[in-house]
Amino acid sequence: MTFAGWRADVVDVLNAADVVLHAGVIEGGPLSLLEAQACGKAVVAYRTGGVPDSVVDGVTGLLAPARDVGGLASRIRTLIGDAERRAAMGRAARVNAVARHGIDAQIERNAEVLAAVLGRRLPAADPGPP
Repeated sequence: MTFAGWRADVVDVLNAADVVLHAGVIEGGPLSLLEAQACGKAVVAYRTGGVPDSVVDGVTGLLAPARDVGGLASRIRTLIGDAERRAAMGRAARVNAVARHGIDAQIERNAEVLAAVLGRRLPAADPGPP
């Protein structure tokens, strides 16, 4: 474990990790977990705040009940000890992060919110070239 402080090379640090741990108990939308998943890393975190919106428990990472230090430690040991599962979760994490939280998904959700605020329907999506 390394407490690295502020880094400008976060992608390199994440790519060097086997598992990413997030032990915060007060979370809105943990950007660090999305970044880790976008780098193809399985994550371990507490099931609190917006974390379950970012991490699919058992698919893209493992979640423990908030403040359950033993549960968090157990989940870390599970992933450290199972390289195949860790790799599969990392692959699923990348797909999840891009599909649900990538720029295209964010644009679509923002447009939906604006349309709802304005009381309008969104036009049908352009399917692209034939």
